Amino acid sequence: MWFATTFGLTVMETWEQILFLSVFGILLSFFLIGAFWYLPIHLLVVEKRAVYYLWGHEDDERHWWKWLGFKAAGKMSAAFNEL
Repeated sequence: MWFATTFGLTVMETWEQILFLSVFGILLSFFLIGAFWYLPIHLLVVEKRAVYYLWGHEDDERHWWKWLGFKAAGKMSAAFNEL
C-alpha cells in the first residue's frame, strides 16, 4: 500500500499501473545491469588513481597492500590485472 500511495498508483487504472511498473522494472534492470558491468572496471580505475595519488607512481601496488595491512599483493590484485 505504501508503494502504491507514494507513486500515486492508487489513482491509476489497472492498465496504467501495469504500464508504469513495467517501465519502472525495465529501467531498474538496465541500471542494475549497467552497474554490474561497469562498477568493477570503475573500481579498478579508482584503485590505480588512489595508488598514484598516494605514492606518485602506479606501477607498484605493494605500498597499497602494505598500507591496507596485507603482507604481499593479494590474489585479488592479480585477478584484477587480468581484466
